[in-house]
Amino acid sequence: MQLAFNMRVQRTRAYASLRRSPLTRHPLGARELPGRMRVRVVGVMLMGVVVVGGARLLGQCSFPWTVTAPPTHDQSVAVTVCGLWSGCTPHNPRFAVADGQITVTFTAAELPDCGCSASEFEFTQTVVVSPVPNGTYGVTATVINCGQPRVVGTGSVTVGGASAIPTLDWWGVGALSILLVVVGIAGLKSGIAR
Repeated sequence: MQLAFNMRVQRTRAYASLRRSPLTRHPLGARELPGRMRVRVVGVMLMGVVVVGGARLLGQCSFPWTVTAPPTHDQSVAVTVCGLWSGCTPHNPRFAVADGQITVTFTAAELPDCGCSASEFEFTQTVVVSPVPNGTYGVTATVINCGQPRVVGTGSVTVGGASAIPTLDWWGVGALSILLVVVGIAGLKSGIAR
């Protein structure tokens, strides 16, 4: 019995020296990744796409300005104003709700001197408008600069009713992207396991 065990050990050692790693069987550049490694590489690439897409969604400030106004709970609307601006930083947000219109007004350079630096920067601010009765509203963002009002962006919002066309904000897009990545990875794993 001891002799049979020794022969098995010697045979195993002999075969082990002949086997090579799957990565060393091919010349450089023609390597094929093992199944699990392939799934990881695809998963990392998909996560990169999600991160880049999310970063683009987060950085959507431009001129004309971006105005988003999703309804929140308790008959209020969170108006987010975002865009490029040069001069005095817009401040002192005020809002008015009347005749199917929500107007958010900021003040930049004030009279009489109107003096500010001309550096360009990205301005973002969220103003919670409340109370807002149920209905559909146009949303206008205005900046008063040296006494001159200037409309910088517009949008619309429906409060209290379900939208006829379902939409996703950037949180929804992010959650959907992650769900698709998870489903894709699970599909790849099940396809490779067969």
